[in-house]
Formats: sequence, C-alpha cells, structure tokens
Amino acid sequence: IDVQNDFCAKKGIIAKSDRNISPIEQAIKNLQQFIDEARHHNIPIIFFRLVYDPKKIPQTNIERLKIKNAEGLCAPRSWGIAFYRIEPKPQLGDIVFEKNYYSAFQQTPLEAWLKKHQIDTIIITGVTTHICPLLTGAEAYYRGYKIIALKDCLGTYEGQRFALRYMKEQFN
Repeated sequence: IDVQNDFCAKKGIIAKSDRNISPIEQAIKNLQQFIDEARHHNIPIIFFRLVYDPKKIPQTNIERLKIKNAEGLCAPRSWGIAFYRIEPKPQLGDIVFEKNYYSAFQQTPLEAWLKKHQIDTIIITGVTTHICPLLTGAEAYYRGYKIIALKDCLGTYEGQRFALRYMKEQFN
C-alpha cells in the first residue's frame, strides 16, 4: 500500500516536511523479497497508489494536508504518485488500484475483486503503517477478511509500534 515517491523518497513531500523516512527503507527491501516470493507461489499481488485528487477528496482532507505541511502530497499526475523503487515493478497479472482515501476499500474495486477471486485472507504491506495499512486492515477485518500484517514489510515515519500492536491485538 502506497509505496510511492511522496512517502518514500528523500525528495518526496513527507521527507521535505521534516519527517524521518529512514525506517521505510528496510521495509521496502523486505517488501521486494516478499513480492518475489509471493509471485513464485502464485499469490496475487495488488498495488495501491494513493492520489489526492482535490475533485475526489473531502475539503477536510485538503485542510489537513495544509496543517501537516504536506500540500501537494500525491497530487494527480505528479512525480510523487509514482511507485518508489519497487523492483520488480508491477507485472502482467498484478493488479494496480488507485485510491483517494486512506482505506484501500473505500470507493475502489478491491472488495469486488476479492469476492470474484474467492479470497478471504489479506496480507498487508506498505508504508505509512499508522494510516493507510492500519485503516485498510481495520476495514478488511470488519468486512470479514482474515488479516496478516507483515511487520517487516511495513514502514512509516511515525506511530509504527502503535499501529503494529493495534493490528495484532485487534485483527488476530
């Protein structure tokens, strides 16, 4: 979830807003290994790209970005929404969904895709653990899915221990 330039790169908006993104780097290395292994075992891979399109997100979210010194974060058609150093890149057979909200379920085709493919367990990886992966996990859990949060493939600039503890206590 959301392994994008604005969250992960030193020139991304999160790093420019004085947040420490160094913990994200190890999670990305681990994630790359996990993706290779998942493909080897024919586990479906779904990439999520967050796009804060002002035409699609609420005004409260736009105001929050200003308060957090993150204006322009994941702006449509920007360098910031590109996937960050994920190798291999999404391949034929992988799914890429765009989302405009924290949860990967909110106004995306994710749940329809999961039901169509009779998937009942979701493995959560990505960045900003304390926001998008956490809220995606919560929504998945309340929709009846089993959740596996791969802590070594989750990274953030704040709130990592809280988010991992919450997911472990609430979703397992």
